[in-house]
Amino acid sequence: MRNTLLTPRAVQVLVAAAFAVPLMAQTSIIPLNTLVANHGSISAGNVNFSNFQKPGVLPSPVALLGEFGDIGVSATANADGTVSLAFIGIDPASGLPNPLIVSSTAGADLVRLISYSITVTDPALRLHSVDQNFGPGTVITGNNTAINGLYTAELPPDVYDLLIFDQVDLGSAGPLRGTGMPSADGSGTFAGTGGILLPGGNLAGYTMANEFGLIKGHWGFAPGGSIDSVTVRFSLVPAGSPVPPATVNLAAPGDVSGVSGSAITGNGFNLNSNGIGSITLSNYAQEGGAVITLTSSNPAAIAVPPTITVPQGYYLSAPFVLGAPTVDAPTQVTISASFNGRTQTQVFTANPVTPLAIAGISATVLPANTIRILINMNRVNESPATVLLTSSNPGVAAVPASFTIPAFTAPGDFRFASLTIPYAPTGVDTPVTISALFGGVTTTATVVIPRTVDTVNITRAELVVRTGSLRVDATSNSPS
Repeated sequence: MRNTLLTPRAVQVLVAAAFAVPLMAQTSIIPLNTLVANHGSISAGNVNFSNFQKPGVLPSPVALLGEFGDIGVSATANADGTVSLAFIGIDPASGLPNPLIVSSTAGADLVRLISYSITVTDPALRLHSVDQNFGPGTVITGNNTAINGLYTAELPPDVYDLLIFDQVDLGSAGPLRGTGMPSADGSGTFAGTGGILLPGGNLAGYTMANEFGLIKGHWGFAPGGSIDSVTVRFSLVPAGSPVPPATVNLAAPGDVSGVSGSAITGNGFNLNSNGIGSITLSNYAQEGGAVITLTSSNPAAIAVPPTITVPQGYYLSAPFVLGAPTVDAPTQVTISASFNGRTQTQVFTANPVTPLAIAGISATVLPANTIRILINMNRVNESPATVLLTSSNPGVAAVPASFTIPAFTAPGDFRFASLTIPYAPTGVDTPVTISALFGGVTTTATVVIPRTVDTVNITRAELVVRTGSLRVDATSNSPS
């Protein structure tokens, strides 16, 4: 679950617990309210936990901002090389372990929110993965629920993202883990070894946040139950250790247009109906970020940026805007994304922002027995547009079967969007309908061919007096 800010309601519901603290190189228990008041620190092995404070990024009800007097903190360097940080229920008076008990009184939820920084003190080591579990003293009664949320902060503006989510309640077989977080071995499941891979691969420092507590009876659950501790365990690896490589998984086929349509969702190269794209990796981007190369089989239809960088510690790129598809009809385009030696391709359909159509057609009688037909499209056509033509009376005014308007012709430009045809003389005014078919739609215009008026032009007249004959040379507009 990425880019998730908790609502106050969510804060009240997220509660936590953990497994028993290993007893090797364990620090003494320090009251959490002391650490918060001083923004203090605690160390174990090669890890320092510091800057404990109420997380200002996570919104919460006023009643949940404090109440740290019954929580203690201890750090442990474990025999397997991991380092654990435990939040332990304590008696505020003695400071000794004492599980938090859910009373039968409504109110005062046992929910705590805390953030802290983690730094590796050995320059030869890096943090690699994180895991957590419930303490053996956590007891669930009735339908109470113990939930623990572990968060990591992204780069500025430090939005906390849910990394691990544990939940246990009556009747469940055990902790329920969230889905979709990459495991440390790259399998992408919680069955993987070494816990869950930390964002950014192997780094020396992180900012984390924990939420822990119990849902109480006034939320509709029966009162009772307890929580003894929540322990977070971090593994370390030598600097330079490889991390599971991330890959790009492209989304399912879909449509891209400039106006409407359903967004394309899923991991990979995502395009929504407004031409907003993003890149999703199968894992967190490593140190330095992940640079993905993009190509389009038809840049005129869908133009993509040459590269997109997913910042270190993220697996989702910032949204980027593509130019509006410059197509006249639905056009299939193959988008390719390459990263870590692997190329994924997916076919999308680019739809025109405004479908190309005939806005109107006109026919005008010109001198010399001709007609000019002008075809107006509704916008500039991005590619040649071929219009099919027919005449209702081809014996008087025949038209070609088709007429092609060159690409990038402005509507109404008679130089490229018109054609001239001859018409035959007629004895009466004769209407002729010209039809233009484009995109499955027929548009018509009717022109009246004027009746032909016989005219005679005498070019020569010669009278032969001797014979009384008259010779006349003349022309006529009528063949008869």
